[in-house]
Amino acid sequence: MDFSSAKKEYAQLKRLIEHHNYLYHTLDTPEITDAEFDALVLKRKKIEELYPELVEGPESPGAPVLKIFKKVAHKTPMLSLDNAFSKEDLQDFIERMNRFLNVRSDHFNDLFAEPKIDGLSASLTYEKGLLVRGATRGNGKEGEDITLNVRTIADIPRQLSEPLSFEVRGEIYMTLHDFHELNKNREDHHEPLFANPRNAAAGSVRQLDPGITKARSLHFFAYQALDLKEKITTQKDAIHFLKTHGFHTNPHGRLCHSLDDLMLFYKELEEKRDHLDYEIDGCVYKVNDFSLQQRLGFVGKAPRFAIAHKFKAEKAQSVIDTILLQVGRTGTITPVAILRPTLVGGVVVSRSTLHNFDEIKRKDIRLHDHVWIQRAGDVIPQVVGVIVEKRPKDSLEIVPPTHCPVCETALVIEGVYYVCPNTHGCKAQVLERLIHFVSKDALNITGLGAKHIAFFYEQNLVREPADFFTLEERNRMSLTPLSAHEGWGKQSSDNLFKAIRERRTVPLARFIYSLGILQVGKGIAELLAQHYQASDHFIQAMLHHPFDEVHKDLLSIDGIGESVIRDLHTYFSDPLSRKNIENLLPFMTIEPYQRPQQHTSQLTGKTLVFTGTLGLSRQEAKELSLQHGAKVSGTLSSKTDYLVVGDDAGSKLKKAKELGVTLLTEKEWLQMLT
Repeated sequence: MDFSSAKKEYAQLKRLIEHHNYLYHTLDTPEITDAEFDALVLKRKKIEELYPELVEGPESPGAPVLKIFKKVAHKTPMLSLDNAFSKEDLQDFIERMNRFLNVRSDHFNDLFAEPKIDGLSASLTYEKGLLVRGATRGNGKEGEDITLNVRTIADIPRQLSEPLSFEVRGEIYMTLHDFHELNKNREDHHEPLFANPRNAAAGSVRQLDPGITKARSLHFFAYQALDLKEKITTQKDAIHFLKTHGFHTNPHGRLCHSLDDLMLFYKELEEKRDHLDYEIDGCVYKVNDFSLQQRLGFVGKAPRFAIAHKFKAEKAQSVIDTILLQVGRTGTITPVAILRPTLVGGVVVSRSTLHNFDEIKRKDIRLHDHVWIQRAGDVIPQVVGVIVEKRPKDSLEIVPPTHCPVCETALVIEGVYYVCPNTHGCKAQVLERLIHFVSKDALNITGLGAKHIAFFYEQNLVREPADFFTLEERNRMSLTPLSAHEGWGKQSSDNLFKAIRERRTVPLARFIYSLGILQVGKGIAELLAQHYQASDHFIQAMLHHPFDEVHKDLLSIDGIGESVIRDLHTYFSDPLSRKNIENLLPFMTIEPYQRPQQHTSQLTGKTLVFTGTLGLSRQEAKELSLQHGAKVSGTLSSKTDYLVVGDDAGSKLKKAKELGVTLLTEKEWLQMLT
């Protein structure tokens, strides 16, 4: 592109971006999708790289540049916490840790307790004492670069008194006072109101103009300091360190020495909750000793050494106006109550799952009933009971269906569930599986919402996952391309095809999760990916190995039981499911499993089996081996490299000698790891 053409196109792009930015951020009436807007900004950026002399005026380096947020990879993943809702849940959490550490079940490691701030998690990176980067949590592995915006938050130091290089994590939040003032101002200007302070904080920190962020009066509580092992060894030390270096930390945190201490902290905080000028939704408890945190590590997507103790859900009254029957991707019929819109804990609730018809019968829920609703864990709306004294005369019993509301197939009863058995012929199930396939935690194809997929289905363009990857080629040859349909233009269709192309390569765990197998959520998908390592091994085992052999192999995976194995077998025994996978594989590159922060050792790449009683718990021994590159199996074979032998070893020891497998004591195994 010559300079004259670039100058003309740059001016057009600048006007377009300013126009759409005003519609989106000021009027909340966007005319184009986020993907289309991002494409305009990216195109402008490419011209700036070619001709930097074109950058001037409000887009010059002297003012904030209007641009999409860059992605920032987190050095250490920002993982979510498992939840506890009762004293029994906390007891289970403590006992799980003790089993992993191989100590008495009644042992208590000191836990540091803090309020759980209902805000936006953020990471701050300091280099030689200077704030160089701010990022959102994002998907846990990578977030959005919000450096310019966090620099406007008064609670966040831009320069420290010492030239330290480390990472700070904490929560960006908005006080209730500032939230109400912001909404009042928006109401005066006829702008949409924010639903709650968390949404307001998240929306404010994601502004493309840092000036808007600064005007929103955001705050920051720091709760974690990374990469400072030589300076701090406990969570209590970390909080003290952060306070002395200019960060705001929550004043209510304290060290707890027993389960009773935790419950007392919880009770005190629950009583203070309504008197605080910021929202909290529970407590967070972390093992105080960092060396123990390191030993405990992570399971699935959550740390073993920390847990969130959520407050009891807030309740409100509403009325059930009607009942919808929702068909899930596995054919389960879920009754959904459509409620009169009601404010519960700062969020308007208008629908709630009723779970199943046994639950409806047990609670005696009827149509037009007045009911108590709550957000379980302050998130998921649910009906918790009927207000019988307000029951109207026209209330009607809710009768379970006999046929699928979508395809009219006769339903089958499986336990407490009514299920449509028409797996591949029921439109609702097919659509839900396609929606799941492209969803955020699966392939994460942007620009493909439920309405788009329903449109493609009706047009007979997408009926199975592989169809997404042939859509662009078929569109190129079509007499009526996608851009000719209402609601689609050349830009939006090109953006969609680009997004699909970018998701041809995915990690193994995401691929397994995307298949939508019953009970195989993100955690189980991660365990399967970790066990099979490569897609070829997983596909070969599931599609071509005898089930008895696969069953035995799957049972060796800690965290996978008989019911999950049964659902895996059901899925991969289905001819159409197998065909869909075989059609999909030629279009995808599935990355092998990569264990984060893996250390090399003499056991890297070797296959281990454990037997007998060890000094460490079996779970910790397995985790430690995996961290150092070894593979751990529950069954011996000629491919096993080492059998690690503890006290009271059983039949595996005899079999290992017959197979000629090398034997290791626990001490020898630990020496080879280090």
